[in-house]
Amino acid sequence: MMACKLRFLIFIVLILSLSSFVSAWGVLPAKQLIDFSSEEQIVSLTLRNNNFDEGFFKLSFAGDLSKFIVEKDDSLIYLSPSDSEKKISFKVKFPKDKLIPGKNTLKIILQQVDVSSGENTLSSVMTLVAEAIVNVPYEGNFVVANLDIPASKTLDDNRITISLINKGESAVNVWADIVIKGPTNSEIIRWTTEKKLLDYLSAGKIETFWKGEKNPGVYFAEVILHYGDKTQVLRKQFVVGQKEVLVEDIVSPNFLLGEINRLDLKVRSVWNDLLDDVFAQVYVVSEDGTIVQTFKSTPENFNAYESKRLSAFWDTSNLLVGNYVLQTKISIDGHTSEKDFPVIVSMNKLSFSPSANAIRESSDSSKNSTNSLLIILLIVVLFTNLMILFYFKKFKKK
Repeated sequence: MMACKLRFLIFIVLILSLSSFVSAWGVLPAKQLIDFSSEEQIVSLTLRNNNFDEGFFKLSFAGDLSKFIVEKDDSLIYLSPSDSEKKISFKVKFPKDKLIPGKNTLKIILQQVDVSSGENTLSSVMTLVAEAIVNVPYEGNFVVANLDIPASKTLDDNRITISLINKGESAVNVWADIVIKGPTNSEIIRWTTEKKLLDYLSAGKIETFWKGEKNPGVYFAEVILHYGDKTQVLRKQFVVGQKEVLVEDIVSPNFLLGEINRLDLKVRSVWNDLLDDVFAQVYVVSEDGTIVQTFKSTPENFNAYESKRLSAFWDTSNLLVGNYVLQTKISIDGHTSEKDFPVIVSMNKLSFSPSANAIRESSDSSKNSTNSLLIILLIVVLFTNLMILFYFKKFKKK
């Protein structure tokens, strides 16, 4: 218990010491506004010596506005133990046509340096940072825009949302030209949205859709936003579907049971861009569902929509004659493509048996054919009975 109290006391002392060190020097104001003016103006701030220490400071600037400093004192700023504060000033001048409308920030950096080792060697002790902000007005029409296109499935319509904020001087009509491009920058489709009025100092959005089924892949949207007599271009990459490579067929030339046999998988990329290091995992499954072997193909790179053969080597030295299923799996970025190939393993041949789906389709077709034949037979029997009945009625009348 005593040890816990001692540790807590030491922690409090350290915190108080640290806070005392941090507050030994300060700069006021930490943030200030500067007028947006093409006239030269003086900016001032105060360096505070709260603990009446001795210190040397170097003044510097950072940010886009730093190039508009027209006059500053490059000598070291000295505070003696008797100085409670020191006023620091510099001059700025902003050209009206070179500042971006909106908030612009100038960082004012006061770096304490150690001069004890000589004037030519300055080592940093601590740094104080203040900010001077210039709010540049928006002239004429000015719209701040952001483009959002979430990922989607191949059968879904792609939602394209342009968020808007009118920071200009009045209400303005906005509309957009939408251009969709593939990974090679080839244009796929373009359209223009309807115009809408964006009120003064209000927020709004343009929502439109790229409709219809699409191939999986990476796409790029280029949006030319019109507002009044001005335009701006927004660009964004988005994804449709998932990276996928499909296994279409398997062959094993010169198959011999007990040997290491080459297994060629015919595969096809359905992605519209390059895929690296694609390989297939093959599982050999017995009739009772047990995985008796597993092996991989050599990796390959695939161009957009490319078909290739992935080669794997199958050691059949411990395999018996019989029926098996070759389960193939290709995983890319967490998405897996799977296909099963039922096979018959003989001494010198690998035969591919019909899949369960094919058998099921075949049996369904047979059932449909049988049903059709029964219906025809029923119609024939019914027609025959009606003819016999008609004949006997006619015979009785005679």
